[in-house]
Amino acid sequence: MNPLQELQAAQTRRAFLEKTTLGL
Repeated sequence: MNPLQELQAAQTRRAFLEKTTLGL
């Protein structure tokens, strides 16, 4: 995986975690 893909994946995971936390 190239650095750009890794960065996008990290941003997606963080956004998902933030949404999950707000939903609790």
